[in-house]
Amino acid sequence: MSRTAAAAAALRRVPIGRYALLLVVISSAAAAAEVKFGGLFREAGYFVPAACVAAFLALVEAWDLAVGLLAWRDAPYLVLPEQLQLPGWLAPAGEWLAPAMLLVGIVLAHFFWL
Repeated sequence: MSRTAAAAAALRRVPIGRYALLLVVISSAAAAAEVKFGGLFREAGYFVPAACVAAFLALVEAWDLAVGLLAWRDAPYLVLPEQLQLPGWLAPAGEWLAPAMLLVGIVLAHFFWL
């Protein structure tokens, strides 16, 4: 295994989900403490965890791009196929789940916006 393939394999083993969960908890606690004791407006307190999570997701995407480029160049067996096939019993849910979640997100966003 080449050096870059080993690096790609090592990057794939990073428990990124645990770090994301930890960031959500820490940023929410920090925002709540700042609202309670620091004089931060409540509306701004809601923004802090969301901004932290959005920034973290941007870093995760950069991490995924780095892993994909390393794997594509030296270890093509680590790269996912062009399209992931869902099991037959899950395929119908894939057709309506994404639009349904989009509509739920729009409704909830308008509910919290007002």
